[in-house]
Amino acid sequence: MSEPDILDPVPGNTFVGRVVFAALCDRLVDYNENLELVPQLATEWSWSADGLALIPISSKSILESYASVEIPANVYEWQTTPVSTVAVKAVLVSFDFRLRECDSVGRFAQQVARGMEWLTKHGHPKWKRVDLDFPLNGWEQYECVRKYLAR
Repeated sequence: MSEPDILDPVPGNTFVGRVVFAALCDRLVDYNENLELVPQLATEWSWSADGLALIPISSKSILESYASVEIPANVYEWQTTPVSTVAVKAVLVSFDFRLRECDSVGRFAQQVARGMEWLTKHGHPKWKRVDLDFPLNGWEQYECVRKYLAR
């Protein structure tokens, strides 16, 4: 059985990786057989001189899952109009491909959960916004994580 070369769809470029990420991730754009960009979730885009692009998101399926937000005009000097997009929560996800790391994944989750009070007081300010009980549509908590969090 083959596995992706890296678990990040941006730098991952093997055939197997592309097949795996096609099943797991929606793309903003993709490439056709002539290596031209074709729309997927993004229906329009433009580039700044340094290659940065702000891509409006208007896909109904995406807007049903994520909060709508707008990047105001002139956040960047080259961006003269507002850009409608979505706010994506950061999610820490683990998947035990070979089912060999169940206890390690569970212990890690347990340590984070037990350390939340300390992390919110002494860690990076973003820890104050972490919600370990946030329901994430389409994802289940790993059995090993449930087991360790119940202890």
